[in-house]
Amino acid sequence: MFRGKKTTTFYVGLVALGFGLSSLCYVLFALISTVFTIFSTGRIYTSLISFLPQICNVVIFFVIGLYVMSNGVEKQPTSNTENSQ
Repeated sequence: MFRGKKTTTFYVGLVALGFGLSSLCYVLFALISTVFTIFSTGRIYTSLISFLPQICNVVIFFVIGLYVMSNGVEKQPTSNTENSQ
């Protein structure tokens, strides 16, 4: 999928993908700690719906990162025997 010469655009997409991954780690940690708090105290500490913006953030950064990375690869021409003659 990412074969060819990588340009600056590819690396910008890689940074966006990294932001999405770091946001995913935060969301997973926050969800696990919130669920643990709900089960240990028996009352809802934080509404799980409040995590919806962070989850949307993760999805958006993943999609943007992958799209920009795929556009940031220059295709290398294939060498055919007809072209070399």
